[in-house]
This record gives sequence, structure tokens and C-alpha cells, in this order.
Amino acid sequence: MTQTMKTCQYCCEEINADAVKCRFCGSRIKPGRTQEEWTRDLPGRWFLGVASAVAAKTEISVYFWRVLFVVTTLIHGIGALLYLSLWAIIPFRTGDEALLKKGVEKIQEILGKCGVKTS
Repeated sequence: MTQTMKTCQYCCEEINADAVKCRFCGSRIKPGRTQEEWTRDLPGRWFLGVASAVAAKTEISVYFWRVLFVVTTLIHGIGALLYLSLWAIIPFRTGDEALLKKGVEKIQEILGKCGVKTS
């Protein structure tokens, strides 16, 4: 009896097609979920979900991205800046606005109340 296999979208290992959790990386696999836009609300996210979001879009292991963010933070400091920038840009869920967009709109609202033209 042969089992149908699929590739885990987070660690790229071959897993059973009926699996709900990857036995290699521990990520939860939601059946039928397609990742058409960037979101951070993904199974297997550890901290803010940035590495999982990047891994899902690039189809490169989430562990690679986590190590890359840590190493570039320790060596150049740019990893933390990039990580936080992506956190502000990538929305948490489909349909949500990014934190950066929410912040800009809030500033425009405050400035509008003060009589400053923002458009």
C-alpha cells in the first residue's frame, strides 16, 4: 500500500498527504489553505510570525529564515531592523491592514483634527 505524500510548506520535508501536523518541523498544516497574500497568522509561528510568512511565500525552510534573521542581527544588526520592518508591513490575518498602514492612518486622523492637511 503506497501513501500519497505532499511537501510541508514550512520545512519542505515530505509528509503524508493527510497529515495535520508536520512530523519534522511541528507546523500545523491546514487542509485547503492557500497562501495568496502575505500574512503572519500561520501554523508554526514562534514569535511574531515573520519568518513563517517569509518561508510560506518563498518556499524556503522557516528554520533558514529564523537563523538568517538571528545571524544578521548579531553580525550587522540589520536582521532586527528587517524583521521589525516586515512585522510592521505584513498583516496578521487575511483582510487585516498592516500595522504600518494603521499607524499612518491614525497619524493622518490626528493631524486632520489639528487642522493640518495630509492629502
